[in-house]
Amino acid sequence: MRATLWPGQYETSELRYKMLQDIFEAADIPLDAVPTREELLAAATRSQRASDRDFLIIDCAMGLPSDIGRCVEVAARTTLAVHIIHPREEAVREIEQAVREIKENETMPLVWLPAAFSPDILLGKLEGLKAVAAAKRGREGQERAALTKGERPILELVAAGRTNKEIAGRIGITESTAKTHVRNIMRKLDVRSRKDLKRFGER
Repeated sequence: MRATLWPGQYETSELRYKMLQDIFEAADIPLDAVPTREELLAAATRSQRASDRDFLIIDCAMGLPSDIGRCVEVAARTTLAVHIIHPREEAVREIEQAVREIKENETMPLVWLPAAFSPDILLGKLEGLKAVAAAKRGREGQERAALTKGERPILELVAAGRTNKEIAGRIGITESTAKTHVRNIMRKLDVRSRKDLKRFGER
């Protein structure tokens, strides 16, 4: 389990970064930093497929208006738990609402940390989120295990954006059979739409 820190529009001071690193390490979660928005977006997308990375930290301690749009863009691109360091909780709730609208009300853990937060508060939140992440990973592992050997490659093809017709051609079945398999996979994984199934397969 690891975490990624993005310093927002301005660089996080070396002292502040070291403090954050120490707190995360106390929770047994190594913390890496990425300097640019592009690298963060890449990390956000890549990390949701990696079982050892569960957190994104966005440091917006200066509370700049432009930070809200940046946070929305990044948070909407990942299924990881997002911590936002910001002077105002209202701004973080605004970001959360915008992300929910983009992701069609999909549940997304978004944690506000005041710009002048207590290390004990952050450590407590991390311990709680670690337990949630571990439970989620356990559930997803059980759900994947419930799929048959034939259904798993179909899930991978759905995650890759393939249509039922393309899936049928790829594995040598009829389009109707492919549709039935997809429907059965959705039922087993308890997802409501193909879009949600694609997100599940991408993790």
